[in-house]
Amino acid sequence: MIYNDAQIHKWATTGGVTPFDEACINPASIDLRLGNMYRVPEKKSYREFIKDFNSLWSARMINHDEYEWSEPKTIPDIGLFLFPGDFVLCHSFEVVSLPDNLVGKLFLKSSAGRRGLEHLHAGYIDPGFSGQLTFEIYNHWPGNIRLFAGECLLQMTLEECLAVTTSYRHTGRYQHQRGPTPQREGKS
Repeated sequence: MIYNDAQIHKWATTGGVTPFDEACINPASIDLRLGNMYRVPEKKSYREFIKDFNSLWSARMINHDEYEWSEPKTIPDIGLFLFPGDFVLCHSFEVVSLPDNLVGKLFLKSSAGRRGLEHLHAGYIDPGFSGQLTFEIYNHWPGNIRLFAGECLLQMTLEECLAVTTSYRHTGRYQHQRGPTPQREGKS
């Protein structure tokens, strides 16, 4: 069962979303605002890049490993400009806390999609999760797109589980994350 606005409001006001803004409630979802930090992929230094591999040849074959996530950067007051093809990790302004019987699903707001943005589908939130959510954002538009901290970018639906599940509090490696969080080692 997908939660409606009244159920979302009750969940949000009892610690489900902090801070809570009533204007973010939709008929069957809640808007989440963009936090103030982001990360971008950066090319590893040559020395660090080579030491990770046995040979230069094998290093050239694995392009993904040439890059790592930057340290968190603050979105400036004038906004974060995404050029065509840019990919960034952002985060929700809000801390989301799900009980053991609710699943959250993230969707890009249609207005953001119509601007040329894409959220890269890592939008499943397990029961028991608590923390800021990481958004994977890509610019498909042929021109620049500007993002502002605090703007409503994604929306989350809530679905009730048929029974209480194993809690993410006990199994999750992203529990209590803050800011844009890159992949952590371990189970995917």
